[in-house]
Parts: sequence; structure tokens; C-alpha cells
Amino acid sequence: MSARATLAGLGVLLFAIGGCMRSGGSPMGIPLREMSQFDSEWKNYQRLRSLKALAVAGDLNGVYVSGFAFAYPVQALANDEALENCEERRADRRVEQECRLYAIGDDRVDETESE
Repeated sequence: MSARATLAGLGVLLFAIGGCMRSGGSPMGIPLREMSQFDSEWKNYQRLRSLKALAVAGDLNGVYVSGFAFAYPVQALANDEALENCEERRADRRVEQECRLYAIGDDRVDETESE
């Protein structure tokens, strides 16, 4: 078998495996743990540099919008930017609930503190 044919075969194999991975399962057909859109967003947020903030509006298990900010010199600026970004998306998507800070830095905001 020529080197070109071997490379072509390898490319087809990698494409097939990649296709399986994109479909929500592993290449062996074992389903991956289901993760909600918000869980995925939260995981990504946690990787961001401080000083950061995450604001949300709506139902985190359904229809919601969010806004975030990171790498600000002052925490208050990150908080304001996250709320502003959330409000822009809230208006675009017509979400009725107001935006609230969900996380400041690496800490989730206690629901009772924000009321």
C-alpha cells in the first residue's frame, strides 16, 4: 500500500471518529454526560481571568440570557459591564426578568443577597 493511500485511509478514519464525537457521543458509542447550555457556559466562565463577573436573566434551565466581563482592573467595572452585556441580550431576546449578578469573581452570588 502506498504512503498516499495510507494517509487517505487515515484521513477517512479521523473524519469518521470526529463525526461521532460531534454527534454527542464518544467514538465507542458511549454517551457523554449531558450538560446544559448554562453548565457549559459556567464551566467556560470559571476559566476566565479575574477580575470577572457573570450576569443572567431568565430561567437557567430553559430560556435565559447572560453577559460576562473579565480582566478588569476593578471588580465594580467588571460587574457593571457584565450587567450591561446581559441587558443588551435581554432586550434582543425579549426576556422579561431583569438581569442580576450570578457570579462575582469565582464566587456565586447568594440569591438572598441580591434581593
